[in-house]
Amino acid sequence: FDPEAKEYMTTHGWPGNTRELKRLVDLLTAGGDGRITLDMVKRHLTHAPAASPCNAAATREQYDCALAHGLPKAVDMFIADIVRRNLEENNGKRTETREQLKISKRLLYSVLNGPEFKA
Repeated sequence: FDPEAKEYMTTHGWPGNTRELKRLVDLLTAGGDGRITLDMVKRHLTHAPAASPCNAAATREQYDCALAHGLPKAVDMFIADIVRRNLEENNGKRTETREQLKISKRLLYSVLNGPEFKA
């Protein structure tokens, strides 16, 4: 393993524990040249950091938005904002946005064509 690949793997949450690690190593070593790079690991490992930056609690602004517009509308607005921001970070590359946000093509286009995205 390259040092960068090892470092990347240590930050993974490993929800499948040793079974997930074994599966990954088997996959990486099958037909390879013996060297495991960071790029190889990233291609095969859906990265879930050990310490998630997500906070399940809604912010005051999100809560107020839900009270003012209703929860379904607030959720739609939140989703549209996340998609918009990710598209900007990816220079409009929709495939990268879908992969990073782990959403379907159908959901992405539904958001892009929705009124919340244009607002």
